[in-house]
Amino acid sequence: MNTALLEDRPAQDGPGDIGDFARFDVHSWPSLGLAAHLCSFSVSQFDQKLYTLHGIEFDASLSGAVRKRRAEFLAGRICAARALEHLAASKVVPTGEDRSPIWPAGLIGSITHCDETAMAIALRKDNPRGVEGVGIDLERRTACRDASLGLRHFATGAERDVLVHAGIACEDHAVIAFSMKESFFKAAYPYVRRYFSFSAVSIVDVDSRHNRLSLVVAQDIGGKLKKGLRVEGEYANLGHTFVSTIVTINY
Repeated sequence: MNTALLEDRPAQDGPGDIGDFARFDVHSWPSLGLAAHLCSFSVSQFDQKLYTLHGIEFDASLSGAVRKRRAEFLAGRICAARALEHLAASKVVPTGEDRSPIWPAGLIGSITHCDETAMAIALRKDNPRGVEGVGIDLERRTACRDASLGLRHFATGAERDVLVHAGIACEDHAVIAFSMKESFFKAAYPYVRRYFSFSAVSIVDVDSRHNRLSLVVAQDIGGKLKKGLRVEGEYANLGHTFVSTIVTINY
């Protein structure tokens, strides 16, 4: 992945075409053998007409939203459309009443955005890896370093020990724990349709050589997501600015 895509964008002055608004790349998680479509976008270059230009359905709930929100929604849906195009599937991903994406029949996926970067991944439900749920997340590396958002809010003492013993940089412990659990939530939510706390899943093992984490469901969440189910995740640094994570659920 070209990290310059994220960190060296030249300044722009006004609304333009998609080349001014967004630049695209693919980000891979090699340990899990999966990849997401990624874009770096510019809020200052956002133009409402870009929705029509790229065939993206404008969500009515965004009518009163600020420019940044409308821009990041567009960027995420364009990434999703590119992921779906790769699968020769419908590129339309409407939003449900609970604000979650509605993927075309037979597909699963996830969308995330942070600042002026967006990512999306889509898989067929009958994929050869047997993945039945997937979630991705993107966070600024400094997001959880504030004292009020310390590691203790996202991980137990045992989980902190796992991260320490894996040799992960201390300043990244909180953001990796937070992001990994966000990714798990996104993977699980389509099946349970309810919110649950960070304590619902625990980080139990880290392979820092391959940036891979194992998590175990710590309580019955719903459906097949029973206590003891093991799920796999992977994390990566995107340049010096972002941490990206992915979690896959295989029942």
